Amino acid sequence: MTADLRVLLDEGLLARGYAVEATQENPESFGSWYRDYVRGEKRVRLIWDGRDRWFVLQGGKKWHDLAIKRPADLSGDALDEFLAHADS
Repeated sequence: MTADLRVLLDEGLLARGYAVEATQENPESFGSWYRDYVRGEKRVRLIWDGRDRWFVLQGGKKWHDLAIKRPADLSGDALDEFLAHADS
């Protein structure tokens, strides 16, 4: 389920004009990972927190949380609403 959501979230950010800038995988940390995206001067980070099992979208120069959701809460319109925080 989280692998499918990872693909959907990635595709959603790419569709919003973001490009992948960096990726960090941490399999020893409950499978956690993050991806940094850039669009012009705007940067966002998508995080999978494997220990607490939620997705975090961060933005800003000092990485602050824009949205936090559990996988079960990211279906239908909620997925698009989560990604819309990247543009705020």
